[in-house]
Amino acid sequence: RALVELPRRRKTGQTMRIHGAAVAAMTVLLLPAVAQAQQILQGQSIGSPPKIHALAADWFLAGTAIPNTKSLVLSPGVPNRLGLMWSKYPLITADFEVTFTLTVAGANPRTVKDEGFVLWYVYENVTEAQQQLAFKHIDNQENIIAQSWEAAMQAQQFDLFGYRSKFDGLAV
Repeated sequence: RALVELPRRRKTGQTMRIHGAAVAAMTVLLLPAVAQAQQILQGQSIGSPPKIHALAADWFLAGTAIPNTKSLVLSPGVPNRLGLMWSKYPLITADFEVTFTLTVAGANPRTVKDEGFVLWYVYENVTEAQQQLAFKHIDNQENIIAQSWEAAMQAQQFDLFGYRSKFDGLAV
């Protein structure tokens, strides 16, 4: 059994555990069980604070995903934007556990519409599927200002919180 864990902030964090087998979409700390002991799975884990070089080597980040010296911010509270983080490599185990902490800071309710967070486990290589889309639209200043990046995502059938509404895997 493997464990994926994002270190919890003591007062504001919530922890979620998920069991399953698929490609890791968004994970933080992955630990396989080895003789009842757990150890980090390199390439599938992100510590706190994140190691920037390892993050760049093992993860595809796009949009508003911002690593800093304390954590990884997926969305800095800017309306009509998208933060994506996908593992570049498949999770090679059939039995694992995911634990992460999600901290949400309050946004102005008047600016929030159709926003949320999804932890995806899918079989598709999403890094490959979204790399050009991210470069041409999600991370392109002109498309961000014109707010046309969302139409480009939907044209490629990425129409549900950064991924496809018809998918093979698990979404939480």
